[in-house]
Amino acid sequence: STNNRYRCCKSLEEINIPDSITNLGENVFEKCNSLKRIIMSKATYVHIKDALTRDVQQKIIFKQE
Repeated sequence: STNNRYRCCKSLEEINIPDSITNLGENVFEKCNSLKRIIMSKATYVHIKDALTRDVQQKIIFKQE
């Protein structure tokens, strides 16, 4: 779990979430106002989707598999 590691990280614009991540803390990207892209596989998304707000989910770009 990454818990709130990136919370309020105003300089974060893009993050690539590896397949090894299977759990995220709630509000992990809260107040990351510069965040434009979250790159991950669809397999990773299945594991962490419940921890992501609708706003954050709109920034997801799925990796080509």
